[in-house]
Amino acid sequence: MPSLLRFGGNSRSDNEQLKSRVIGKMKAPPHKGMSDLRVELMKAGIPLTRLHNCYKMGMWELLHLFVRCLSSSQKSCFADSDSPETVQLVTAVHGWAQCPVSLTEPHMLQAASTVDSLSEDVQTRVATAVAGVLVCMQDAQQVKDMVLSERREFLTRFEVAVHTFLEAECKAQFLALVPVFRKYREAKNDSDYLMCHGKTPLIGMTANYAATNKILLQKLQPRVCIVEEAGELLESQLFACLASPKMEHLVLIGDHQQLRPKVSNYTLCTDYKLDISMFERLLQINCTTSALSIQLRMRRSVCDLVRPFYKALDDHPRVLQYPKLRGVATSVFFVRHQVLEDTVYRTSSKQNTHEGSFMVKLAEYFVFMQNYEPSEITILTPYLGQKRLIKELLTASDEKRADGVSLAPAKTEGERRRDGDEAPSEEEAAKKHVLVATVDDYQGEENKIILMSLVRSNVEGKIGFVGIENRVIVALSRAQHGMIIIGNAEMLCQGSPLWKRVCDQMISIRSFDSCLPLVDKRFADKMIKVTNADQITSVLSGNYRTKAAKTPGGDSKSPKGKSPKGKSPRNFK
Repeated sequence: MPSLLRFGGNSRSDNEQLKSRVIGKMKAPPHKGMSDLRVELMKAGIPLTRLHNCYKMGMWELLHLFVRCLSSSQKSCFADSDSPETVQLVTAVHGWAQCPVSLTEPHMLQAASTVDSLSEDVQTRVATAVAGVLVCMQDAQQVKDMVLSERREFLTRFEVAVHTFLEAECKAQFLALVPVFRKYREAKNDSDYLMCHGKTPLIGMTANYAATNKILLQKLQPRVCIVEEAGELLESQLFACLASPKMEHLVLIGDHQQLRPKVSNYTLCTDYKLDISMFERLLQINCTTSALSIQLRMRRSVCDLVRPFYKALDDHPRVLQYPKLRGVATSVFFVRHQVLEDTVYRTSSKQNTHEGSFMVKLAEYFVFMQNYEPSEITILTPYLGQKRLIKELLTASDEKRADGVSLAPAKTEGERRRDGDEAPSEEEAAKKHVLVATVDDYQGEENKIILMSLVRSNVEGKIGFVGIENRVIVALSRAQHGMIIIGNAEMLCQGSPLWKRVCDQMISIRSFDSCLPLVDKRFADKMIKVTNADQITSVLSGNYRTKAAKTPGGDSKSPKGKSPKGKSPRNFK
């Protein structure tokens, strides 16, 4: 009898034994009609998938639907040539509306392929749906005489008309799938129940899986529910796990001092406290609790940064055996600077090219000069904009590298669709890459090396949510062997007493400076101090003769950049 079976998709664990216990990968017992229902559901879902792909298109991709709704006489309204080529026509419409071409030829051809995959009757109904919008297109001279505002208004009306039609089509086809899906779900629940009932004492699943499979939980009737990361779980998600009619015992495991549940509506957080988990509420009313006091993740020097946040936190003997971080003078270091963050338009997220470039080159240094595996390094940042920037910098660096080694993470499905790229091969997917993540997405994760970019550096002295205690604790507690932080320390200390305490700790152990001390036996002076990405690039290219300071704790000249509120850099000695 296996000790554990797990519901859901693929396991992210590298443990093959755990992967083998995922029920989705196991051969289910025969169930009458289930195979036929699966085939029927897949066939019925193909048109809906294709239609939804069209619905997700942007304005210029929708022009490919436009092309197929126009007669040849209408095509000549936009282009001087009567060429049937889709790409030429779309480019002509771009010029007609005086908008820059934002899609490359592969983008447009991929969009055309998506539209062509629709059934003929759907394409016919699309043409009918936008016919009213295209009435004014009968007269070529009228089209050419339109002023710019009229041209763009026409394209907007076209986009709304097509999206309205596609939305209605998606809803209709989805509702038609519901009876088939309901039959398949009932058959699958019966099959899953037969696979695990009475055959294992422990069943694992995510809270989302529990919410969508309430009937299965009611059939299994577990008496005990154990929830990990309970401090990050919404109350509604927790209640979904309690569907068993025989539930007797609920065990919640988590850390209320780390990240709270994610709620996208700010009012629901401030006015109704929806972002407070049941776990935290029970602690507030002094419910019976037990606190773990031994940590098994971090070297002592890393743990010292988060120890002040907890009443008692001791180190397990295992972490005392962790090696020092190779290639740097100390396993924990804060690189301070005063280079301003980038000015980013059309987004509320933030990015800092100086920090991003520094961390990308530092990751290359650990991989190519200190022989760490790329997957042993995580570049962590509070902001999604900085995450995107770092991934772009890693990709650009990979393209320049002649050895073919790739450090950049694979693109997500959405990024591939946006860029018109094909899905990665099995060989490409199996490659190990540097991990890039936001702090909010990395709770519960860990890695040997954490490179943290704090991003915020501006003349107003605004640090945003970088100073929130929950995020600070999560950010500082992800590293196993070592952590390098880069940020505007002066501004952070002025805006957050938590970061002031962290910086003071760094100063006390001489791990705080505007220069990062790199150490290697190949260096002429055994140590090289670097302040920016270009200096690390020089080291990677074989320039080992830069003169080093004697100690890593001394101050040195800051990189050029304005100080917050016009003040001179503070002396942190």
